[in-house]
Amino acid sequence: MHAYTIRESPRAKYVRLKVTLEGELVVVVPRGADLSRIPSLVRREHAWIEKAKLSMARQQSAWRSRAPQTLPDHIDLAAVAEQWPVEYRPNGPGRAAAREHASGCLVVSGDPGDSELGAGALRRWTARKARRRLVPRLSLLSKEHGLPFGSAAIR
Repeated sequence: MHAYTIRESPRAKYVRLKVTLEGELVVVVPRGADLSRIPSLVRREHAWIEKAKLSMARQQSAWRSRAPQTLPDHIDLAAVAEQWPVEYRPNGPGRAAAREHASGCLVVSGDPGDSELGAGALRRWTARKARRRLVPRLSLLSKEHGLPFGSAAIR
């Protein structure tokens, strides 16, 4: 039998099995779920769990073998004609965040040894910036040219 943790989610509509990148099994349940049924579910889904754990182990191995990512010293946003110098500040392990500073630079705080976290913070900042600047522009062009759109995806 696999070891697992249970996480109650107010948004969950049904019981779901999840294998984390660390290979841990998490059973996500809606509020008020019958927890006595979970052990039989875990036994029944043994093959799926093994396959998912193997897949996560492969992904983790591939990520570890990649060359460390080099973080940029500036970001060019050509579509909106902006350039942002990037400054990195250590702020402890486990998280990273990118914030626009009053001085006109982008400050990324987090674990200086984890370039993946820093890159993730830069991607999130870039997506937020694109949503704030490009979606209104898209809406305006859509109205001007009579080409409506339902939604915009920033990737």
